[in-house]
Amino acid sequence: MLRYTVVVGGVAVWLGLTLTSTMRDQHDAEFQASKKQMAKLASRARTLASLGIPPEGAAALLKHDPKTQGPKLFGKFCAGCHSHADQRGHGIVAQNPSAANLSGFATRRWVADILTPEKFSSDRYFGKTTLKDGDMTGGVTDYLDPQGVQKVIAALSAEAKLKSQQAIDKADAQRISAGVALIKDDSDGCTSCHKFHDVGELGSAPDLTDYGSRSWLIGMINDPTHEQFYGELNDRMPAFSKQITQDEIGLLADWLRSDWYEPGNAADDTAKAASE
Repeated sequence: MLRYTVVVGGVAVWLGLTLTSTMRDQHDAEFQASKKQMAKLASRARTLASLGIPPEGAAALLKHDPKTQGPKLFGKFCAGCHSHADQRGHGIVAQNPSAANLSGFATRRWVADILTPEKFSSDRYFGKTTLKDGDMTGGVTDYLDPQGVQKVIAALSAEAKLKSQQAIDKADAQRISAGVALIKDDSDGCTSCHKFHDVGELGSAPDLTDYGSRSWLIGMINDPTHEQFYGELNDRMPAFSKQITQDEIGLLADWLRSDWYEPGNAADDTAKAASE
């Protein structure tokens, strides 16, 4: 009888402790957030595993994934000045933002905003930088009609070759070509300050050749003081080549460009099929 009582009592205590622990965990916001994050990472790892496991092992799947590593790198190295939040404020929000919000960088929406004077000089973009009082406060609206501005927006954004805009860029080839011609027009236009392919000179404003592309963005992150970018006009952005590795810079650039593998994306699925 005594042994029975001890066994039953032990089981009751174990169940009680388990129930107490479970209830505590259910009301622990930090634990629940961590649990949810681990579930997201596990799901992402399974998605990436469909591409094959690299020689380094399964852990390398997430280590080399821009979607996983980008937010971490941005939060650690960029969010002191930049936010990465959409129009509703969802995303990474800097505590004291003092530079451009990089959400949607190089997309048509982004380019349209920075070519609109009141938006360019707003706090969301360059209103808290020394560029606020530069020549861009006039924007292209000073010398182009609305249709011309739309062509320049399409052409400049197309320089980035964003995966998310492949279809629309292909469909808008004619408008993009017209926009390229407008950018190259040196009659008080873009190339009076910016270099663009074979027109204009480096040194007074960022080179618009391949603007927003992976190589352009990696170069900017490495050294914004280079003459290809802001040169002496650089506000306060440091040269990250002295702080993080080239692999990390590449992951950060890919994340800013939303360039990572997703099943169901036509370009990604085509690339996957070709590798099999």
